[in-house]
Amino acid sequence: MNKRGISPVIATVLLIAIVVVIATIIFIWASNFVGEDIEKFGSSIKNACVDVDLEVSEITPGYLNIINRGQVPVFAVNLKVDDGSGNSEISKCTGSFSPGQTGVLNIGNDCDASGEVTVISVIPVLVGTSGDENKEYACEKNQITL
Repeated sequence: MNKRGISPVIATVLLIAIVVVIATIIFIWASNFVGEDIEKFGSSIKNACVDVDLEVSEITPGYLNIINRGQVPVFAVNLKVDDGSGNSEISKCTGSFSPGQTGVLNIGNDCDASGEVTVISVIPVLVGTSGDENKEYACEKNQITL
């Protein structure tokens, strides 16, 4: 019997090609787990969240007085509302607050909250850049519970 295998050069080229394909597949798969960092003022937006200082008080039911005492402009606020039965949802509100600015937030008109609201947490939202586009980032650790 005259059996011949592939030459060592071809075997090496095939082995390298298989390793490159597997490495590419693993890289694409793993890149889905790592998100692009959103930046504000040239660093991670998480660092800008440290400088957020909102003072929130309820004027009357359905109206919030918001004062931005920090040095970071707040793009919007999210309301975390609890209906009293343990169910909570996040409601996005329009309106931005520059440093030093005071504003009144009408929950019925400015937010997409629905139903009876019993417990409210206000979460500041900042805008940063990721690549060439603007992205919103909610500073969850800075939420204020009323």
